[in-house]
Amino acid sequence: MGLQSLAKGLGGTNLLDSRGLRRRSQAPSPYDAYDLIVWLPGESDIMIFWSGHGYLALVFMAAALLGTDFAVDFVMGEDYPDNVGMETTIAGIIAGIGTWVVGKRLNSGEPRHLVDPETGQEVLAPPPYHSLFFIKLQWWGPILAIWPALLFLLGVE
Repeated sequence: MGLQSLAKGLGGTNLLDSRGLRRRSQAPSPYDAYDLIVWLPGESDIMIFWSGHGYLALVFMAAALLGTDFAVDFVMGEDYPDNVGMETTIAGIIAGIGTWVVGKRLNSGEPRHLVDPETGQEVLAPPPYHSLFFIKLQWWGPILAIWPALLFLLGVE
C-alpha cells in the first residue's frame, strides 16, 4: 500500500506529496509543524508517523543503546558476557530522561499572534507540536524508561 493509496483510504485525495509531507488545505505557514509519514517496504510493512521533531525519541533511544553497549564493552572488556536486559534498561532510562527534557522544551510555548501584512488581519498560529505516533515527544520519556525496565523485570529478552 503506497502513500497515496493510504491517503485516499483515509478519505482524502492527494493528501501527501511525493516526499510524504502532508499537504495543507491552505498556504503553509513557517509556524506550522510538518507531518511526515515514512513507509518502509519490505517483508513486513512498517510506517512511522511523526510531527515536528518527534523522530528525536527514536534518535535518543538508538544513541542510548549504542552508547550503553560501547560503555559496557569499554569498562568490562570485550569478553564480558552481555546482559542485554540490563543494558537496555539503562539505555531506556537515559533515553527517557533526554526525551522528556527535550520534549518539554520543544512543546512548550504559547500560540503566536501574527499579522498578515497585506490585509492587516490578525491570525493566531498554534503552539509548536512535536509527536511520534501521535504521542507528544515528552510523553515518550516515561515510555522509553519504563518499558525496558518492565521487560527486564519480567525476564523477557
